[in-house]
Amino acid sequence: MSPSKQAAETEPLSYEAALAELESIVQRLDNSEVSVDELAPLVERATVLIHQCKALLASTNSRVAQAIEALQAAAEG
Repeated sequence: MSPSKQAAETEPLSYEAALAELESIVQRLDNSEVSVDELAPLVERATVLIHQCKALLASTNSRVAQAIEALQAAAEG
């Protein structure tokens, strides 16, 4: 694997970019556009993207919860 492709596969993407790539992979799988040789790497990439999306959503959820708590504390204070 080339260094640039390896970096692209491990470098975190924005949520929107990761989701778009994941949707593209799913579409290819749904349309049977994937050869047997491509299947395992695509599924592995999809797994990486799913983990990235879940981590980004969890982080965002935590930040929003903290902001709400701070607003509530300020309103009560």
